[in-house]
Parts: sequence; C-alpha cells; structure tokens
Amino acid sequence: MPASSVQRQAVGLSDLHPNGKLAPLCQTRMHFLKLAYNSRWKDTLQGLAETKKNGADVSSDTLCTIITIRVRINMKELFKKFFNYFLIGSFSIIPIVVVLQIIFFVKQLVADLFQIVYDFSDSYTYTTLLFLVSFAILVSIGNTIVKKGGSWIISAFEFVFDKIPVLNSIYRVLKKVIQMFSSQASGIAKEVVYVEYPKEGVWVPAYITNRHDNWYVLFIPTSPNPTSGFTVIVEKSKVIKSDMNIEEATSFIISVGVDFNKAEEMNSLGS
Repeated sequence: MPASSVQRQAVGLSDLHPNGKLAPLCQTRMHFLKLAYNSRWKDTLQGLAETKKNGADVSSDTLCTIITIRVRINMKELFKKFFNYFLIGSFSIIPIVVVLQIIFFVKQLVADLFQIVYDFSDSYTYTTLLFLVSFAILVSIGNTIVKKGGSWIISAFEFVFDKIPVLNSIYRVLKKVIQMFSSQASGIAKEVVYVEYPKEGVWVPAYITNRHDNWYVLFIPTSPNPTSGFTVIVEKSKVIKSDMNIEEATSFIISVGVDFNKAEEMNSLGS
C-alpha cells in the first residue's frame, strides 16, 4: 500500500504536530498499517504482541483497521489462488478434450459413412460385410508395401492418375509428403536439422525434404501449426543436425517449445 494512503489512515486517529510530523500515537498506527499490508498474519500478530509486551497501547480502532486490512488481503490472495488453480486445471484437460474431439469426429465420420452405405444397400449384413472386406484390403495393401515395397492396387491407381493433368501433380506431392512422415517409407530424407532463420542467431528446427550434393531443401514449419511453413534451399554447412526424429520435432513445434526432449542440443547452436 502506498505510504501516503497509510499516512492518511493513520492521521485519522491523531492530529499532526505543528511542525508537520506525525504524533506518536499516529506513528504507532501507521507502523501497524504498514505491517498489516506488507506481512503475513503471523508477523502482524507478533508485532502486536511485542508492542503490548513493551507497554505500548494499541487502540481498538487500530486493531479493527488491521484486522479489516488483513481479511481483505487474505480474501484477495485466496481468490487469486483459486483462480490460478482453475486455470491450471483448465489447461491440463485441454489435451484430453482435443483427443476426445478427434475420437468423436472419427466416430461420427465412420457412422456417416456406414449410414451412406446402408442407405444404398438397405441391409446391415451387406454393409458390415463391405466394411470388413475394405478393412481386409487395406491390411493386405499395407502388408504388401512393407514386405515388397509396393502394391499392384496402388500401382494401378497411380497409372490412371498419371494420365490426368493437374491431378497427377497433386497426387505425387501428397504421396511424397505422406511418405516423409511414414516410418515405413524408404528413399525419403526424414532428418531434422537446425537452421538460422529468418536471420543469423535465430535457430529453428526444419525437415530435410530433398538434397543434392552440398545443398539441402528444407521445410521450416511454423508454430503451433506445423502444416504451414517455408521451403528454403541452404548449403549443408549452414545447418546443424539434430537427434530429434520427425515426431519429436513436430511435438516441439505444436507445443511451442514446451515438449523439447533434446534441450541439451541448444548448447551446440552457434558454436
């Protein structure tokens, strides 16, 4: 509390001396007002006890003022504490809410798809059978890609898409981007590096998307949305390799740096 406010409350009990200084009783009152504002209950009570022990008198008006001040301060601190707990609790459940929203979205998407197929076939048996067959086909395609590096079904669609202008470019780009994040992809660079961007001394994580001789093509994602960013071409000597994988780097970007499992790597930047 400002000294002038404390002084105004203290003057209410005793007048000023002609020389403009506080009377002794007023000085005692101001001392306890400062004590009430700037200390804990325990310290305030100890100060009152010492004053009584020394034989000084503390008026009932001063005691009431001190108690009122302490109650107001305690209520304010209690409100801040509960509000802080409320914010911490709210932020802690945000990841859970987001995951649940994704689950509900996927569930609704599958339910809508199931309903569309059912409306067309008008039979739960055929609809269920169609979903089971689709699931088996996807498993078979994944198994073939892992063991042989490709699937004739995918190759057939790629042959058709390759004959369609514009669509072939979209498909090729999407395929390469998905392969970059796929753990089963081969022949696609999936390294994470640090590069100075947008100026020297500012380091950001980036994905290596392509390379040629001593040149790297990097994708620098933005935070907290890693799907947007910038594509730059830099020399190999301008980057510092990181031990982070794609998943760890993506988590670092989405969490705006909170989830940083390789924090010790910061010591090597700029060295």
